[in-house]
Amino acid sequence: MKCESFISWLENRDIHDVSEADRARIHAESCRKCSKLMLQDEALDRCIREAMAGESIPDGLMQRIDMSLDRSRARKGVTGFIGAVVALCFVFGVAMVLNQRPDFITMDQLAASVLAGHLNHGALDIYDPVDDPAVWLTGNVERKVGSPDRIPEGFTVKGARFCTIEDCRVIHMVYGKGDELVSVFVVDENDAGFHIELGKTYTLGIEENRITFWKKNGNVYAVVS
Repeated sequence: MKCESFISWLENRDIHDVSEADRARIHAESCRKCSKLMLQDEALDRCIREAMAGESIPDGLMQRIDMSLDRSRARKGVTGFIGAVVALCFVFGVAMVLNQRPDFITMDQLAASVLAGHLNHGALDIYDPVDDPAVWLTGNVERKVGSPDRIPEGFTVKGARFCTIEDCRVIHMVYGKGDELVSVFVVDENDAGFHIELGKTYTLGIEENRITFWKKNGNVYAVVS
């Protein structure tokens, strides 16, 4: 299991899939970053369990609730049932639309989002040290992601990590030259709702920053300089 799969398992863990849980724990034992994430997640679970601990119900309360429900059912009858079904269908419809919506509808939206991520990149010690981008990407990412090939001249890779932008998990790599840093974001093409023609480069300017986009191997790359 790689770090990307571990994070996905941690966010959407299936308690019935014992084999996947075993693989995740074995990975955490050998990965300091993922082990820390697991400890934080388990601590959060404990806090939630303690906060949601059951309280004893006062005497007679359940009987009063049952009586109120019986009276409500008698009044609503079939009309109430139909209304509930319609409301439920509406909720499911909205959920399906939202689930199908890509995270980044336009290139302008993605540009603004990655620029914000670049300006708030944090200290370099929160990134994995990287000497060779291809080695880090192969070792940590399940899908095929090639090394970014349109980096400003003279910049060398400093670190990489996964981060979340607009509820979308992306790869964030930092390159540096002296005191100057540029960011490279890699987004799954399925999370972009706009078209980028293969082989073309797109550039947007936002104030003093420039964001360059291109597509390769099913991924959208964005360099913020």
